[in-house]
Amino acid sequence: MAGGGVGAAGAQGGMGGQLECGEFINPPVSSVQETFDGGLGSLLPHSCVIADAGSALFDLPEPPEVDFCWVELPGVFHLTCDSLSFRLLEATNPILGAQTYVYLDDPSTGVGANLLLEGGGFQFGGNGNSMEFSDSSYNPNVDRYLRIRADETLMYFETSTDGSSWNIRGSSAFLIPLENLSIRIGAGTYKAAESSPGHARIDCINSVPCP
Repeated sequence: MAGGGVGAAGAQGGMGGQLECGEFINPPVSSVQETFDGGLGSLLPHSCVIADAGSALFDLPEPPEVDFCWVELPGVFHLTCDSLSFRLLEATNPILGAQTYVYLDDPSTGVGANLLLEGGGFQFGGNGNSMEFSDSSYNPNVDRYLRIRADETLMYFETSTDGSSWNIRGSSAFLIPLENLSIRIGAGTYKAAESSPGHARIDCINSVPCP
């Protein structure tokens, strides 16, 4: 199955149409689907990200130095009553200073929330708020797929082994408003790490399980 860029909307609603929990100006996050079979598709690359073997590789420099690389979804989207999912093939090494991340930003207000995988565990916070986790640990053999989703009042972080059955790892009230988001997925080092940060690799954005 080839990567598609902006494709059909998710089952929870059409692009900018009437959804169960309201009407939105922006399309749903799930309307962007990419498997990287044809490169990075419609996604916007920054710095050290490359299309590699049907995936997006965030190839952090060696020796360790401060750098961030990501792919950005093309446009602004709503996450309320929708979801963002992808397969995490590889994550940065479990050391402090190296992160695999998802950035959610509202360009109209400047507020943002970040899902971070660092030091072998997840954290999710923004705008002075944080998500409470039942289990924040990362197991690469189990947590092969990641998903951020929201209903009318709560947002959730979930992981899956097969991309079909999901485990809720954390939930909270909206960390930030979710109707006008720019979204970046990537990896980086925010300080010079003492050992190799490794790299991260993703596949199948909003196309899970992977074909």
